[in-house]
Amino acid sequence: MIDVVRYLRLVFLEETCKSFECLQFIFTTDIDRRNDLWKARHNVWYAAHALRPGSKCYSTDVCVPISSLPGIIAFSRDELRRLKLLGLILGHVGDGNFHVVLVIDPKDLEEIKRVHEFSIILAKEALRMNGTITGEHGIGLGKKQLLIDEFGLEGINTMKFIKKALDPLNILNPGKIIIKMNIIRARTTHIPNIFRSLTQRYASSQTLVADLKQIVGNDNVSNTAAVREQHSHDESYHAGHAPDVVAFAQSTDHVSQVVKYCAAKRIPIIPFGTGTGLEGGVTALQGGVTLNLSRMDKVLQVNPEDFDCIVQAGVTRNALNSFIRDTGLQFPIDPGANASLGGMCATSASGTMAVRYGTMRENVMNLEVVLADGTIIKTAGLKGRSRKTSAGYNLTNLFVGQEGTLGIITEATLKLHATPEAVLSAVAPFKDFQGAVNATVAIMQSGLPVARIEFLDENMVLSAVAPFKDFQGAVNATVAIMQSGLPVARIEFLDENMVDACNRFSKLGLDVAPTLFLEFHGSNSNIETQGQIAEETCKSYECLKFDFATDPEKRSELWKARHSAWYAAQALKPGSKGYSTDVCVPISALPGIVTFAKDELKRLNLLGPIVGHVGDGNFHVFVIVDPKNPKDMDLVHEYSVALAKEALRVNGTVTGEHGIGLGKKKLLVEEFGPSGINTMKAIKQALDPLNILNPGKVL
Repeated sequence: MIDVVRYLRLVFLEETCKSFECLQFIFTTDIDRRNDLWKARHNVWYAAHALRPGSKCYSTDVCVPISSLPGIIAFSRDELRRLKLLGLILGHVGDGNFHVVLVIDPKDLEEIKRVHEFSIILAKEALRMNGTITGEHGIGLGKKQLLIDEFGLEGINTMKFIKKALDPLNILNPGKIIIKMNIIRARTTHIPNIFRSLTQRYASSQTLVADLKQIVGNDNVSNTAAVREQHSHDESYHAGHAPDVVAFAQSTDHVSQVVKYCAAKRIPIIPFGTGTGLEGGVTALQGGVTLNLSRMDKVLQVNPEDFDCIVQAGVTRNALNSFIRDTGLQFPIDPGANASLGGMCATSASGTMAVRYGTMRENVMNLEVVLADGTIIKTAGLKGRSRKTSAGYNLTNLFVGQEGTLGIITEATLKLHATPEAVLSAVAPFKDFQGAVNATVAIMQSGLPVARIEFLDENMVLSAVAPFKDFQGAVNATVAIMQSGLPVARIEFLDENMVDACNRFSKLGLDVAPTLFLEFHGSNSNIETQGQIAEETCKSYECLKFDFATDPEKRSELWKARHSAWYAAQALKPGSKGYSTDVCVPISALPGIVTFAKDELKRLNLLGPIVGHVGDGNFHVFVIVDPKNPKDMDLVHEYSVALAKEALRVNGTVTGEHGIGLGKKKLLVEEFGPSGINTMKAIKQALDPLNILNPGKVL
């Protein structure tokens, strides 16, 4: 069956190439012949030199959205002819990146001038097409002057602030990337100890309300008790702290003006999306203004030919997918809750399909961010939509996961993915917990392209569903599947406690056993084979049965348990709150740490169903607690710290997707060490010296 699938893919590739007048299509699977076929590409740099003995080569390096590739390559060839230059074109064109290798005489000053002219013209054309001046070579010396064209003055200033914070003496590779180290203007007045509380109180709430209404409009400001309470907390157990005022922004300019006002008055600002976070990230510890972005809910641009879109921060994941449904594309990052995309960027969210499509960090191409003085920047260039860039500092990754402490995200350019031709979902209960865990590891190590694989302990259950005899079998099956190489779209784990909770809450009839939920995305011709391999793997770890479905309604029914897990867990103990742990470990360490998690629950006599997006080593224990019972809270804290420290011991992280917020600030020091934390503090101080952006979180 696998050979048939490969053959069909090969036929498709050949037919596609021939439809565009490919002269011939040579293929091979033999290692020696494959090396021979690729020989030309690997030798291209040296071959170019040989065209002109004694010459030197200069390689340009731009990257554009994939639909702009034909145009910019044609432009390159025309410019080479106009400037009478010898240039060979090659590229990793699958992501829109290509190079022109220019063969030049280093002693011919006129030719070098023409090469410089060509490089600048090509880079500016890439920017005109919403690309970048460098996809992988970097800035170095050659493109410093062009960097300001890509990022604008404010973007360059932001890089300078970071450079000055981390290298105040300018001794680290001076003269590269940044043109000059003098800061063009200061962000705000410097306060030496930014991590103290804001002792200077601001104007009365009445004055604050009146001033904010002047900025965002009368209908977009509230200080009623109900609205303030609603914005005082997220879905976590952390105690809420209400802001003084809630302002609803409707544009980036609104956000910028509110931030400028708050900076002048020394007022804290807390960004708020949908309030679905799990670490207390939106609570207003020092009062101030909560800035609700939910009314910034426009999909600004969809580029189906380039598989990307631009959205305002308040657009939710479900709203985006509804908007693009007819394009054949999807945004697959699914954290469970219908979170805002701005919030998902701010916390680097992931979810059930991260195993196939990555986390938010891998799917964010560019961000519009309002800094602590109201400055507006674009993190990957003013119009950047290229699939990769190595231009300047990686500001995008700096702001993904910063939880509103360095800037407020107002727009995001996101990658989209093709909606699969076919989806196969499966549910596999196991005899015990260990079997489910082991099956997870086996599936992931198999290389199967799983889209999602989820685990529910015997208290939860999904588009293949596989209950196991014990939890160890389920976990081991996960590892085996992931290591097999199967292209799993998602693989989720529920322990027996979670399955039981889901049965009660959603009136399901799942086997009360540790269970894997799997999903495969692909063509009709290959998902059947992938499902068969996953089924065989699960059964080798004592999976009790393996149910799967491709029909949309049946798939939804299979996944019902996983989607209701959070609420089902809390329903086990009416009046309780759920505290969700969120560690992530290397896939091979998963069986051991899940066993550790269950043993600690028994030792501390805590109720904690387990669920996880285990395909990437991330899982959660939903500890059910009475937030008014100090003893309960002490035990939960002890459990959370013990589990986080165990994750670090096995080379994992204290949070895979929920972020730090309030709950894990002390643990962050153990993960990064004093030097790492001091580096974060230096960046925070450079970008928010007044400490007005979500104070008291992360650091």
